[in-house]
Amino acid sequence: MALAHTVINELDLGQRREQDYLAISLSATDRIGHGFGPFSQESLANLIHVDRLLGEFFEFLDDEVGEGEWLIGLAGDHGVVTMPEAQVELGTNPGAVRILEPERRALLAQALNESVRGGGTAEEVAERLARLVEQRGLVTKAYTHAELMRGEPVDSFAVLFRNSFYPGRAWGTLSRWGVELRYREGDHVGSATGRNHETTYWYDRHVAMIFMGADVEAGSSDEAVYSVDFAPTLAGLAGIPVPDDLDGRRIR
Repeated sequence: MALAHTVINELDLGQRREQDYLAISLSATDRIGHGFGPFSQESLANLIHVDRLLGEFFEFLDDEVGEGEWLIGLAGDHGVVTMPEAQVELGTNPGAVRILEPERRALLAQALNESVRGGGTAEEVAERLARLVEQRGLVTKAYTHAELMRGEPVDSFAVLFRNSFYPGRAWGTLSRWGVELRYREGDHVGSATGRNHETTYWYDRHVAMIFMGADVEAGSSDEAVYSVDFAPTLAGLAGIPVPDDLDGRRIR
């Protein structure tokens, strides 16, 4: 945050006749959250520190830029889930487990080899593979690329998978063989410690979006908004014209 203070002072940001924009990433929150989970003492200590830093920064803006002359937008890049061990201990999800990467890859590779040995087209192999990993309880649901691209998916999770799918670009463990995987809610897939994300569940998709400062009225809303709404909303509040062809919309 000291760098932000220096930049504002050296470049006179917010103190000239044009509008200035400064982006700040509080990255420690992400690293600590991944490493220790949201209910850890480490995360609590970090959030207390971040809260103090932001309070001091807002006071600095009042002094340097002028009270009522600045606008702040706060957002996260992803949500978070409690460590599976903590979920079990707290009783919120007794079935949550930690799935280690080497074991997972070995079991998926075995299923893949069996599916390929069955022969057939790429789509037939993908279909066989998807059903096999489901039958063996390796995942909650497996989606073939053919399923995702055929008509309107009935499964709401499938809609999210399709939105993230781009033909020819492999992302998941079995993507190059035409299959995407959904694990159980709350499970951790990957390392022996820490926490990750990149699932379709609500806790991964729910991020904070807060605006404060000039012309922002105090209050909250239950209205559904999306991360793509952040930029046009911030621009609109700052009096910057918002193009009509953006994916997002101004919400206030």
